[in-house]
Amino acid sequence: MAGELLAGEPYADWAAQERAVFGAEYLQACNRAAGYALAAGDPHTAVGLARRAIGCDEMAESSWQLLIRALSASGARSEALRAYLDLRRTLVDALGAEPGPASRALYLELLAQDRAAATPATSVHEVRTLLGLLRDALDALPDLDLSPRDRRLTEKAAHLVRAA
Repeated sequence: MAGELLAGEPYADWAAQERAVFGAEYLQACNRAAGYALAAGDPHTAVGLARRAIGCDEMAESSWQLLIRALSASGARSEALRAYLDLRRTLVDALGAEPGPASRALYLELLAQDRAAATPATSVHEVRTLLGLLRDALDALPDLDLSPRDRRLTEKAAHLVRAA
């Protein structure tokens, strides 16, 4: 969406109501179109539409699920994993809640697909990606103090990944 609907009426109740209705319809239209694009084999278009829907309402898990599916279908599995973590961070920060069962199942399905299709080279890439995601998640926790044992384990894992 470019600009706010009825921007000339920023405080009118009727305009606020129309903006809310339009936003909900826009979100649904983007999600429907993203679903159709995925079904038609056009994941890149689906990614763009899902991102538009998320821009309209970042709490809409259905939009995030479409984004994750579209990224996965386009071969961007690392980005799909990151999208799930972005969804999780958004919900935890705003609502103090974890993603719902459907989103978690999608994430686990993506990990299972990666594991089933893994070759030694992709396994190393997957481990690097997951370690990077874990490092990002841990860095986001300012009060976290890793125990010496956890720190040694992390250093060994990083060393093994660098060596591979």
